[in-house]
This record gives sequence, structure tokens and C-alpha cells, in this order.
Amino acid sequence: LVYPLVYILFIRYRWSITEEVLQEENCRMDDIVARCDSIVQNYSLIIDYNTRASFMAAFDATVQAFNSADTACVQVLLNNERFAPWLALLILSAYQVYGGIQVVQGDLSLGVYLVNIGFYASFG
Repeated sequence: LVYPLVYILFIRYRWSITEEVLQEENCRMDDIVARCDSIVQNYSLIIDYNTRASFMAAFDATVQAFNSADTACVQVLLNNERFAPWLALLILSAYQVYGGIQVVQGDLSLGVYLVNIGFYASFG
């Protein structure tokens, strides 16, 4: 009961953050495409007026902006991906302590405890 509830709350919290970084990455990719298109269409003017350096600097800034957005996006997606195994490990660890105490006190049989450990381990 705890696992789905916490996971749903996590997804609800992370939804807007994930959407924001994905949108930013897509916008920066669109900027690269637009910049490339502009350079290709204006290639003869760039060469004729010897403005290659300024166009390269602008393109480099566009690529750096995309790289920053991509890094942020990858970090958020990786954190989202790794949350479920960490949550399962946390729940399993908590049950090992709680269930172990119950086994030692005689309130829970060792067989039931081991079956429950196997069940909780299957989440991760």
C-alpha cells in the first residue's frame, strides 16, 4: 500500500519538472535546426561578407545552450528512472528491520518473514 502511494505522489510532483526540462530541450533543438537552416540559406552572404566567425560563435552558443538543456533533461529523467528501485530498497530495508524484530520476539514465523522479504524484493 505504501509503495504505490509514494510512487504516485512522486510522479505527480515530478510531472511538471519533467515536462519543463523536456520542453526546454526541444526548444533548444529547434534553435539549432533554425540556426543551421539560416546558415545554409545565407552561406553565400556569409562567405562574401567574411562573417564566418560571428556565425560560428552564434552557432557555438546555440549548441552550448542545447547541451546545457540536454544535461538537465538527462539528469531529471535518470532521477525519475532510479526512484522506483530506491523506493523498493527503502521499503525492503524498513521491513527487514521491522520483520526481523517480530521474528526475534516470536510474533512472526521465519517462513512468513522470508516470503515477505521475497515479495518486497520483487518490487525492485
